[in-house]
Amino acid sequence: MPTDALSLNINDYLPPEVLLQIFSYLNLQEILNVIEVEKQSWLPVAKTPALWRDLVAQYFPRLVKEQEKQYKDDPHQLFQDALQNVYNKFKHSSIKPYILLSLRGEIDKIEKLQIGYNEQQALYFVAARNGHFAGLRNMGAAEKSKLLQHSVRKGDLDLIKALLAEHAELPSSDATIATFTKISSKDISTAMCEAVRKDHNEILIELLTQVGNEVSSKCKGTALITATENNLFTIVQTLLIYAGNSFENKTLSEALSTAAANGYLEIVKVLLAQAGDKIYTADKELALLYAAQNNHSAIYHELLASASNQISNKNKMFAKKHIKKHAISEGGYSTVGAGGRVFVFNVEAEPLKAPKRKDSNTHLLNALLPQKDLNPHQEEYSQPLLHQYPKRKKIRKSEITLLLKEADEFMQKRSKKM
Repeated sequence: MPTDALSLNINDYLPPEVLLQIFSYLNLQEILNVIEVEKQSWLPVAKTPALWRDLVAQYFPRLVKEQEKQYKDDPHQLFQDALQNVYNKFKHSSIKPYILLSLRGEIDKIEKLQIGYNEQQALYFVAARNGHFAGLRNMGAAEKSKLLQHSVRKGDLDLIKALLAEHAELPSSDATIATFTKISSKDISTAMCEAVRKDHNEILIELLTQVGNEVSSKCKGTALITATENNLFTIVQTLLIYAGNSFENKTLSEALSTAAANGYLEIVKVLLAQAGDKIYTADKELALLYAAQNNHSAIYHELLASASNQISNKNKMFAKKHIKKHAISEGGYSTVGAGGRVFVFNVEAEPLKAPKRKDSNTHLLNALLPQKDLNPHQEEYSQPLLHQYPKRKKIRKSEITLLLKEADEFMQKRSKKM
């Protein structure tokens, strides 16, 4: 044979489309071997980016979007890493001989395999995870739920859309189908909460629009509080737009107080704009006081502007004292309270957060630590508590005594820890 014939490029005879078809008949180890022989000069086609892009698109279509830059610049390495990862994961698995069927999306061939139910479900899972969604119709509820949680954690919007589209096609009237093939409301709620924690706004919108009616009001409320505590403005806005009618007053009030206490101005604005009419005046007054206590003047003025006609003059004046006389003193931030007594915010303590309503008085006294012992017999010192009960003219002496005792015990415990 002439020497020149040995140096012929295989690409001169076989275009990438044909080579791709040849690769489809190779098993996992054989493809890995082809990758190894890339170094051989007689196979330059192995370095052709177009071929590896085709392979990535065929075996791992999800990576075309997820790893867009590497898919464009170095598809060979992208394919090699993804394939090696699958190979390592299923190296000792009983489904290893059939993995390539999943990676190619050959669902019809998987359906004909004489293997167990769990092995078949695992192959459908691998196929869907890598961008082949045809097998979703054959998956059970447990595997779909697992896939939904996985896709939310990874931010795989395409897979979530495919899961929800398949979920919508299943009849809910058939109890058997609903039990064994439909994702449960509990798992949908869990997925929504995970989307909130991960700040996946597009996924949250998809869940609320497609299956929002299957998520309980309690779960939506928890999601709103979580988003507020973590200052996730976009998530809060999405929840108010798509599930605003689901929130109870106490949930909205807690969110407003939390945002006001922590200085989250944008969240305060959107809560007042979207749900201000559902929040009671007393709760707006409480949020106003938290903003004043923490010297968040912008929130203080925002609350005054939106609810000035609702907030009592007494509470306005009390909050105004906090804002105007908020100055730094040794050991913490000081402010003038009722009767001219100076209260100190302990800088060693955690930032003040909005408490639950049932223990709000105790929390307030824990945050407002007097430089001198308060005398429970002087009624002027009950003023810091009156904002909790706007309809009452004063707080009983016994209540003040009990709350001061609780605050004192709280400080003793904190001193021991320090």
